[in-house]
Amino acid sequence: MSVELCGIDAPELEQGKAPGQALANEAKQKLLKLVAAADNQLIIIPVEKDNQG
Repeated sequence: MSVELCGIDAPELEQGKAPGQALANEAKQKLLKLVAAADNQLIIIPVEKDNQG
């Protein structure tokens, strides 16, 4: 499952030939640690779909 976090402007990871933005991997690792600290549980509250669906 892929979700976007409302109100969070995180750097983009490398995708295909497009290079990743600065600190993208560090941001991903921080998010993984935060989720792990919550016993890998998230509460998902749908807000709205953006222009990417």
